[in-house]
Amino acid sequence: MAENMTGNTVENMTENPVEITTENTAENSTEDMAENPADLPKGERIELAIAECQKENGISARKAAKKYNVAPSTVTRRLNHSVQSASVAHQSRQRLTPQEEKLIIRKALQHYESGLPLGIRHLHEFANEILCSKDTEAPEIGHNWHRRMLARNPSIKRILSRPPARVRTAKLMRKDTLDEFFALYSDLRKTHAIASTDVYNMDEKGLLTGANQQSSVLIPMEKRQAYMRQEGNRQWASVLECISADGEALPAWMVFKVVNQPNSGFKHLGTGESSIAISEKEWTSNVLALHWLQEHFHPLTEKRRHGEYRMLIVDGHGSQCTPEFVDFCVKAKIILLILPPHNTRLVQPLDAGTLQPLVQGYSNFLDDHKRFCKTWLNKEDLIKYYQLARKQAINNANIMAGWKRTGLFPFNPQEVLHQLPNLFSGPSRSPGASSEPPEDPF
Repeated sequence: MAENMTGNTVENMTENPVEITTENTAENSTEDMAENPADLPKGERIELAIAECQKENGISARKAAKKYNVAPSTVTRRLNHSVQSASVAHQSRQRLTPQEEKLIIRKALQHYESGLPLGIRHLHEFANEILCSKDTEAPEIGHNWHRRMLARNPSIKRILSRPPARVRTAKLMRKDTLDEFFALYSDLRKTHAIASTDVYNMDEKGLLTGANQQSSVLIPMEKRQAYMRQEGNRQWASVLECISADGEALPAWMVFKVVNQPNSGFKHLGTGESSIAISEKEWTSNVLALHWLQEHFHPLTEKRRHGEYRMLIVDGHGSQCTPEFVDFCVKAKIILLILPPHNTRLVQPLDAGTLQPLVQGYSNFLDDHKRFCKTWLNKEDLIKYYQLARKQAINNANIMAGWKRTGLFPFNPQEVLHQLPNLFSGPSRSPGASSEPPEDPF
């Protein structure tokens, strides 16, 4: 156990989010028409072929048709205006008129210029407002409506706006490392007879009050980057979340950097959903991590303990591996299991199930605040928005989905191992080598 813990450190999860840039990748850039014309719908390929012919010094209809893999006769008829385009012919079937769609496009361009490019969620909201103004009982826009609207309006496109990503390579996700982790997890649970109700995963998430999360936004077609406007009062708060393998979640534990006494905003925490800690730093220190273990985790999980031992799965942050932290775990019969480095997104249930919708929901609340409120964000707002996002994201279904995706419960390492790049050969030493998910042996 001690040997497993030694050297199991993880990357610093905080990054400088001041400037958000965008990149077009093969996965996220279906809009990159020029590079992948064969992947586009037929109607779009026809439009591109016609555009090639109509350019100054444009190419012939036959060459354009060959370039975009469409029939030359179709391009010729369209150039001679003998047939209508599908977009014109189907206008009567569209939920919004072309003029109404152009109004939304103008809004998108205005928001881009202001430093707050619209996301798909906002695009749908504007469209539904227009429909409601015409008929209060009209059904809402379909889930994929924006795809067709963007295809009809090539002046804007959808890209991914995100902060500079940490460098990750496939070589860091080694199969033998994960095999050893799953074997250790299995052996520890069997040796100490740890029930699923006594298995927990804890992780710390940093929340920046003035930062923008990665999101999909709309920009002019000729642009390649999106920069989100930032507030000047960026402040960190750390939140420790902990979930169990039977779908339960402990109250959140929030850490603020506060010099003076907490202000009135902290009165909103009287719901039992969150606890507050004060730190002179903006992240959990060794003392605060030990305090969380002794005063938060231990008493709350002791009440619902089914067996003699509990298991706590952590990512190996320095504050979780201090002698005092480990010593308390030993005395309280808490088996501390450190996640393998560089693989936490694969085998950490919180990452796989709840944190992504939690962060996205929190980001949406912050985004709406910045768009519609004229005040700077403060700690009271942060607490309120985090609790609202938490109610939506941390539920039994998401928690259990996270444990399943990591292969930890039900125990099935192949849930993770099949995601690895095909870089390593040889037989698997994993205790769960079957392609069928076995019954949980604990």
